[in-house]
Formats: sequence, C-alpha cells, structure tokens
Amino acid sequence: MHQVAAALESRKLFHIDLNDQDSAATTRISVRLINLKHAFFLVKLLEDYAYNGPRHFDAHAFRQSNYDDVKEFARGCMRTYMILKEKAER
Repeated sequence: MHQVAAALESRKLFHIDLNDQDSAATTRISVRLINLKHAFFLVKLLEDYAYNGPRHFDAHAFRQSNYDDVKEFARGCMRTYMILKEKAER
C-alpha cells in the first residue's frame, strides 16, 4: 500500500494489478483476493486520489471458455471493484 501511495504522490503510477500477488492464488477464477481488507484499502486509495489510469486484473477465464464466458468473467472482475469502491465511498 505504501509503495502505491508513493507512486501516486509522485505521479508515477501508470498501471496497477488489483488482485493479490500470491502464488497460491494463481487459479484462473475471478479476481483472486486473499486479503479482502488489503483490496478494500487499495481501492479506497485509488479512489481518494482520483486515479484514472488502467486497472488490470491479473486473472483469466478458464482456457476452455468461449467469448461470452470471457466477457462475463471480465464483468465479474469489474463488479468486484465496483463493490469495493461503493464500500470505500461509505
């Protein structure tokens, strides 16, 4: 969190992966959040700073997924972000 804040403060944050970088979390399911509290505060930090750069989810749909499955997977990732954003606003 401190590194992200430092990058924001120095205007050097151009891209961010929003899910946990835990090797146990590399399964190919929706945004993999091991530490939900960390995810909440990361989203809050980004929103408080009005960060408008890309938010990347380092997660992928199953390889056998069709186009519609992939689109639904992406919607799920964004839905997770929006839930955290709404909670942070409160």
